[in-house]
Amino acid sequence: MAFPGVTIRQITKAVCVWQDVLSQSRSIKSESFPRRLFWYKRLVPNVPYQRNIYECFAYRYDLDFPFTSMQQPNSIRMMRMLGCAALVVLVCTGLWSGSGWASQVIGQDLSDRADERAPGLELPAESLESIVNPAVLTQDCPAACCFGDWITPHQLGYGCHSFQFNPCCNHQLDVWATARSYYTADMRWEFTGQEETFAAEAQSLMHWTYQSRGWTNSVTGEIYLNQPFDDNILTEPDYPLRKSFAHNFRNLKTFELSQLFLTVGRQNWAVDLGRFVTPFGRYYVPQTNNFRTTDYRFYAPFIRSECILYRETGLQLRYQPGCLRLATAYTNGSNGLDTNSSKAICARVGIETEPCNAGISVKWQDGIGSENQKEFNNYAGFDLMLRRGRWRFSTEWIYNQYGLRRRELTLNDITWGRSLYNRQMNNNGRNVPCQGWGGYMNLIYESDRWTAVLEYGEFHPQPISADDPPDPTQFPQWDQNRLIHNTITRRGLGQLTWRVNRHLEFINTGFIENRVENAQDGRYRHGFSLLTGMQFHF
Repeated sequence: MAFPGVTIRQITKAVCVWQDVLSQSRSIKSESFPRRLFWYKRLVPNVPYQRNIYECFAYRYDLDFPFTSMQQPNSIRMMRMLGCAALVVLVCTGLWSGSGWASQVIGQDLSDRADERAPGLELPAESLESIVNPAVLTQDCPAACCFGDWITPHQLGYGCHSFQFNPCCNHQLDVWATARSYYTADMRWEFTGQEETFAAEAQSLMHWTYQSRGWTNSVTGEIYLNQPFDDNILTEPDYPLRKSFAHNFRNLKTFELSQLFLTVGRQNWAVDLGRFVTPFGRYYVPQTNNFRTTDYRFYAPFIRSECILYRETGLQLRYQPGCLRLATAYTNGSNGLDTNSSKAICARVGIETEPCNAGISVKWQDGIGSENQKEFNNYAGFDLMLRRGRWRFSTEWIYNQYGLRRRELTLNDITWGRSLYNRQMNNNGRNVPCQGWGGYMNLIYESDRWTAVLEYGEFHPQPISADDPPDPTQFPQWDQNRLIHNTITRRGLGQLTWRVNRHLEFINTGFIENRVENAQDGRYRHGFSLLTGMQFHF
C-alpha cells in the first residue's frame, strides 16, 4: 500500500526538482542515450511500490528530458544533498496536505502501448518540462480550441510561448503577450497629414479553462494597448473633407477590447457568448499590428480590411464532429454595442484536415445603424487552404453588399469612420445596396527562423450609374465620389518576419495598390503602405 496522500504527480515533481538541481537544464542533445538512461534509472527507481516507473516514464517521454553534463565533482555532493532535502520536503508536504495541490488527479491520456508496457501505472498528463517550468513552449497553442481548430495565438500576432498556470485541479490559465514598436508610412492618407508615424503598442491574450465531468468551461479575453494620435489633427472649418476623415484617427482609443467571451462545451459541441473572432471565412496570415477598427491601417487584403468584420459580438454555436466544422452566430453585426435592434446571422460550413481546409460562409443583416445612417454590410463566399510541409496556399472570395440605405446623408457628414474607397455611398435609391465581388490568394512559407508571405487580391465594385444624379447643391462632390467608388482595387501584399530568438522578431510588411487619379482632395492617391519594426513575445 502506497503512502496516503502521495501521488505519482507529487513524486514526479520531487524527481524533477532533484534532476533540475543536478543539471543546468539546457541541452538534451549533449548526453548520449546510455548516459541519459543511467541517470533516468538513478533518479526514479526507489519510488515506493512503483518499481518499474522509470521504464514507463522512459517509454512515455522517450527520455526527452533537459539533462545536461554534470557539474564539477567537488560540487556534486552538495547538490545531491540539496536535492535529497528537496525530495524529503515535497514528500512530507504531500503526506500532510492530503488532497492539496500535490494530490491532484492525474490525467488518463495513456496510449495503448503505454498500458501494455507498464500496466497499472498512472502517468502525468503533461510532460515533466511543464511541471518544472511555469512558462513553457506550447507548440500546438492549447488555447486554439477556444477559437476553433484553424486559428491560433500565433495567427493573432503572438508567439507560441505562453505562461501556463495550474492554480488548482482541472484549472488552467494560458497567457500570451506581445509588445511592438514600428515605423509606418501609408501614402493613401497623405491628404489628411497622418500618412507616416512611429508607433508603440501591445496586445495580450488570456484563456482560462476549467474541466469537470466531461464539460469544459472557459473564459477568453484579448486586449489592445494602442498609442493614440496627437490631438492636433488638420481640420479646416471650410474644408469638410478633412474634418470628416479626422474621426478615423480621433476615435483610436488607448485601451481597446478585442475579444471577451465565455464558452461552455461538451464533446463536439461548444457555445460562445461575448465578443469573438468572426466565424466567417478564414485568413491564415499572422497579423503584424493591432487590428484597430478605427483608422483602417490593417495590413491585409482588401476584403479583409474593408469588407469582413474581424470581430462579432453575440451568441455562437459550434459543432465539430471529426473533420466537419459547423458554426453559426447571432450577433450585433457591428464593431461595438448595437445601435439598432437589427441583428445579423453569420455562419460557416467547412471541413478541416491537415493538408486541406475549405468552407462556405455567409453573413446577412438588413443594416448597421439607424434611419438615414443605416449601412448595408452583407457578404457570402468561400475559402480554401492547402498545406504541404512548410508551405501553405490559401484563397478567399466573396460577394458583398454595402453602402448607405438612404440618399439623404452625404459622405462628409459621416462621423463614425469613413471609408477611403467611398464604400458608404448610396446606390441611387432607398434600400438599394451597392454590390461588388473580390478576393485574394496568398502563399505562405514558415521556417524556424523566418516567415514569408506573398499575396495578391482584387475587388470589383458594381459601378454606380450617373443617370439619376442628386441635387448638386446638396451633394457638390457626388460625381467625383462616384468615380472613386467605381475604381477597381488591385492590391499586392508582402510580409517578411525574422525571428532572432524565441522572443524577439523583426517585422516587415507592406502593400502596393493601383494609383487613383483625382481622388480625395483632387490629387493622386498613391497606393503604397509600409510597416517595419520589431516585436517581443513574452
